[in-house]
Amino acid sequence: MKDMNLIPKKPFLEKAFIPLLSAAIGTSLLAAALVSIFVVRYDGDLERRTAEIERMRLDLQRATAARQVDRRTQDYNAMTAGVAKLKDSRRDWSPVFELVSRYVPQTARIVAMEAKEQNRIALGMEFADLTQIAEYTVHLQKSGLIAAVRVSGIERQEKHAGTPAVSSPPVNPPGSAASYNVAIQITLQPLSNGK
Repeated sequence: MKDMNLIPKKPFLEKAFIPLLSAAIGTSLLAAALVSIFVVRYDGDLERRTAEIERMRLDLQRATAARQVDRRTQDYNAMTAGVAKLKDSRRDWSPVFELVSRYVPQTARIVAMEAKEQNRIALGMEFADLTQIAEYTVHLQKSGLIAAVRVSGIERQEKHAGTPAVSSPPVNPPGSAASYNVAIQITLQPLSNGK
């Protein structure tokens, strides 16, 4: 004979309920464990990054403090800037002196020269002839360095025979008995960067 099972078959849901329930509980526990691990690691990472940001902020403050100049360095920088400004604003007098002396006639001489301002020179000269004064001032006016030339005074100086008027060599050519003391005011072109 054949064995027969007379007990009815259990439905699938009834057979699978306990394993499915245990799998669901296990999956839930696993998910909860993963979430808690993530939260713990995230909090630890957040604390580490917050500490790093604070360290960087302190480094920035130290660097800023190191970059700030002290009082002596500020004074030195101010003086250096002042010297550079003075150097830039000063005139190179060499070309002016060369120009003033280049056209002096053989029988004339410069007696005095004074720089009254940045752009003005006063000359005291002695000429043997009035035409030399005119030629000299025309030569000066033609140059690019000079804005204006003005003769502010001419004085005739008589020389007595045998007595030199000045201890330097005579300005007058032989045989002449007078010379002209001339005051000339020269206004220079304003300074540019090229000086």
